[in-house]
Amino acid sequence: MPGTNLELRYGMNPHQRASIRASRASLPVTVLNGRPSAINLMDAMNSWQLARELRQVTGLPAAASFKHVSPSGAALGLPLSEVLRRAYAVDDLELTPLAEAYARARGTDPLCSYGDCAALSDPLDVATARLLKREVSDVLVAPGYDPEALDIVRQKKKGAYLVLEVDPGYTPPPSEQRDLFGMTLVQDRNTYLPRLDDHGRSPTRHRTRPPGPQVHAVELHRPHLSGTDARRRRGPAIANPLRADRRGQGGQVVSPTTPEGAVTAVPGWSAPSGSQQLH
Repeated sequence: MPGTNLELRYGMNPHQRASIRASRASLPVTVLNGRPSAINLMDAMNSWQLARELRQVTGLPAAASFKHVSPSGAALGLPLSEVLRRAYAVDDLELTPLAEAYARARGTDPLCSYGDCAALSDPLDVATARLLKREVSDVLVAPGYDPEALDIVRQKKKGAYLVLEVDPGYTPPPSEQRDLFGMTLVQDRNTYLPRLDDHGRSPTRHRTRPPGPQVHAVELHRPHLSGTDARRRRGPAIANPLRADRRGQGGQVVSPTTPEGAVTAVPGWSAPSGSQQLH
């Protein structure tokens, strides 16, 4: 079978030349718009795998926001309360579950998601395309595209927005390798997917976890910055899921963009008897 050799825009940095060399005649991803670099593809393939696996495990639409080969946020397409719609600046949009997933993923830390790679578990719909069009994003990867939605995102960045379509049926080889400083590292590809019980927990992890406080909700707070960064980078809320509360109140999400003291209960969650909640 003939191989594939595709020259890329650049490598991990603009001064590095790069290309794809594959043994397959076709690649698992198709460029629908723009021209990719190596770091674009690293972001796209890693973020797509995360969004796809969230979909496989939960059965819900999922999205991931990556920047510099690291996740800025990942989320499921659960309904947003009015408070969260305002916190994520999407209260003026009609949202589908897929759009809600991306709004949640990007809203985890908007500063880190600035110029991100957006990965979607499901084909791009018009509602998600309209949300993406007004955000600062560099790459989009999805397993399919509604024609109208594709036309919308192709207008981003003066027509240079990188749009990738991944083959959802593609299965990579059982082993993977990477060259690192003159060494070739080879390992089995990670195919493990956790199983969730009726409460959304991993049964194996739940059985082996030692007794202790359970985390049922998250609190949003402003990151601590100082000096020039504090003046220049005020605003984004980030999630802190590790603060336990002994007051016995229900799990709540607090948004700094809502009126002082305004809170909203986590959708679909009620406090278990005797458990500890977040602050």
